[in-house]
Amino acid sequence: MSKRLQGAARLSLPLMAAALLAIGATAASAAPVIPVSYTFAPGANCGQFCYLDPGFAKLTDGVTGFAGWGINDAAPWVGWRVEAGGIVNIDFNFGAPRQIDLVSVGTTQDSLVDVVLPSLKIFSSSDGLFWIQAGALIVPPSTANNRATFTDHSPHVWLDVGALGINAQFVRVQEVSNGPWAFTDEVRFDGAAAGVPEPASWALMIGGFGLAGAVLRRRRAVVVA
Repeated sequence: MSKRLQGAARLSLPLMAAALLAIGATAASAAPVIPVSYTFAPGANCGQFCYLDPGFAKLTDGVTGFAGWGINDAAPWVGWRVEAGGIVNIDFNFGAPRQIDLVSVGTTQDSLVDVVLPSLKIFSSSDGLFWIQAGALIVPPSTANNRATFTDHSPHVWLDVGALGINAQFVRVQEVSNGPWAFTDEVRFDGAAAGVPEPASWALMIGGFGLAGAVLRRRRAVVVA
């Protein structure tokens, strides 16, 4: 192989690899989906404590707590005392139908007689009135999930419910309590990974194919010479 041909091959392979990697990353990535508002019911039954969210902002503000919920005076957390088996419905409005494949709920536990990891059910609705269940996650109560309330600075648990296939304006995250209290600091939504490239991906793909064709034409020209 001539030096000119070797140089063309060395030049082409990194460029082609970069183009193909970019195409794969763009086509397979899942983008976060941000709701425009949310509500929940029932409100927190505080007892002598309150972990409220009067502005309906804490669950989507990007502020997360620690595994020890008492750190920073529990400021990031919203909490409900509904006893074991009780439910809290958190209804998110996206303003228009959105594709959602994954819901992640940030939560924690200190003991089975206080704050306990909840189980989850995920529903979708086109009108906010009629709900269809899209997925669920059962979390068996276990002391293995206990964390020190005021000293554990490690990351808290994220409960993920995936493969939802939702295309709707409203999503309900239903928390089913496994103990006296359920705490949540953030709820995140991801859209489905793109199975078909977006227009920008098509443009990149076409550009990559064009680059490959140009390299091949140059290679043939070098061989003939």
